[in-house]
Amino acid sequence: MRADEPKVLDLSEWDGTPFYQGAPLEGRRVYIVKSEEAGTFLAFGMLEGSREVLFKVRGRLEDEERFLAQVRSEGAAVTFGAPPLDTNTGADKGGSSTTKPGRGEQPR
Repeated sequence: MRADEPKVLDLSEWDGTPFYQGAPLEGRRVYIVKSEEAGTFLAFGMLEGSREVLFKVRGRLEDEERFLAQVRSEGAAVTFGAPPLDTNTGADKGGSSTTKPGRGEQPR
C-alpha cells in the first residue's frame, strides 16, 4: 500500500460520517468487489476521471445493502467490479510504448 492510500475502514466501525464528505458532488463512483467465499465486500470510493481512491470500506455481505443505500444517498453511482486503479508502482521501467500521457516522450 502506498503512503497516500486511505486505510481500509471496517464498516462495523463506521461512525456515520458521510464517505464523500468534502468531495465534489459530480462524478462520485463506488466500485464493489465481493468475495462470496469470505462473505465480505471491499468498496473503493472514487471520482470519475481520477485514479485516486478517496476511501476504502470492508464489510460483510449482509451489510452491503446498508452501505449501498448510504453511498447512493451521497450521490454515488455503484459499479460491481474492480476499480480502474493505476498499477504502475514505479518498480518496473515502462517502455517507450507506455500509454500514460507525458511519459516515454523526451523533449526535442
